[in-house]
Amino acid sequence: MKNKSVFANRDIVIAGIHGKETVIAPLLEMEFNANCFTNNKFNTDALGTFTGDIPRELSPIDTLRQKCLKVMEWSECTLGIASEGTFGPHPQIGLIPADTELVMLIDTENNLEITARFVSTHTNLSSLETDDFDELKNFALNVGFPSH
Repeated sequence: MKNKSVFANRDIVIAGIHGKETVIAPLLEMEFNANCFTNNKFNTDALGTFTGDIPRELSPIDTLRQKCLKVMEWSECTLGIASEGTFGPHPQIGLIPADTELVMLIDTENNLEITARFVSTHTNLSSLETDDFDELKNFALNVGFPSH
C-alpha cells in the first residue's frame, strides 16, 4: 500500500547541532519514506541554550518555531522539524524538577504546524553550593557528569 501522507517521499530538514537527528531521522524515514538531512550552517544555540549560557529571548515554543523556520530557510526546504528541551520546575506542579521536551514539524507547502510536548520528572536536575571538592565530586558523579 502506498503511503498517502502529505509527508511521504519528501525532503525533511532537521534543525540542531547536538545529534538529535540520529533519533529523529530513522523514524521519519521509516514512516514516510522521507529523505531526512541536517543543515549545520545554522547554529540553533544562537537562539538560546537550556543551560542559560546563551539566554533565550523567546518562549520555548517560539524558539522552537524559529529553529524550524530558520533551518528551512537556510536549506530551501518546505518541511522541517526541530526539538527544544528545558529543565526546570514542573509546568503544572511547580515544586518538583522536570524535563520538558518539545518537538515541532512545520510544513509550509501544506500550511501545517504540528507540536508535541513530553514532560518527565525523571531528570538529574539538581544543584549544589559548596566549597568542598569531595562534595562537588560526589555531586557530579550522582548527576551523571560528564555523560549527561
